[in-house]
Amino acid sequence: MGTLHGGRRPEQMTALALLAFGLAFFVTCSGGASDGEGTAPTSPVQSTQDLSTWLTYTSPQYGVTLRYPSIYKVVVLQEQLQPAPIFRVGMQPASLTNPSGMEPPMFAIDVYDNASHASLDAWLASRVSLGKATRDAVQVGGENGIRIAYQTLLAPNTFYYVARGSFVYRFTPLGTYSDDMLKTVRFTS
Repeated sequence: MGTLHGGRRPEQMTALALLAFGLAFFVTCSGGASDGEGTAPTSPVQSTQDLSTWLTYTSPQYGVTLRYPSIYKVVVLQEQLQPAPIFRVGMQPASLTNPSGMEPPMFAIDVYDNASHASLDAWLASRVSLGKATRDAVQVGGENGIRIAYQTLLAPNTFYYVARGSFVYRFTPLGTYSDDMLKTVRFTS
């Protein structure tokens, strides 16, 4: 095999070029870590979707509602998580929905017990490993929350948490319509 520049083989040059590109992409996109303190909560950008044709999902037991596209189907999620939620539901394209399938939902709602009414910071500190994650203050459904984005996980890697009453809600947006769905979240009780 031939050599290039300083005795390196072509495959070594390709690997170095890919490493340099990946590093440049990471630095450009990462934006740095934030602990969420001292910053105003962010709200999602205004939707360009016509949400009037979307369906409504409501959980009266857990006091949460949201709108989702009519091409999605609501499925009860069976995957085991840690910490374990007391309730899980997801939305998937109806054409792909297979309750025993391996595809992740395009949007998920997980509800956790917070009977002690711990603050969201205290609840997260006792149950969620943040590792190399960014943390930002956000608003979901008019409530203050925290967005956690893990830099080392494949999708889904961004989660929105809100503590409200005796529950902590985790919203996991993943699909094309997820940002718009997140904007429609409302708490009903």
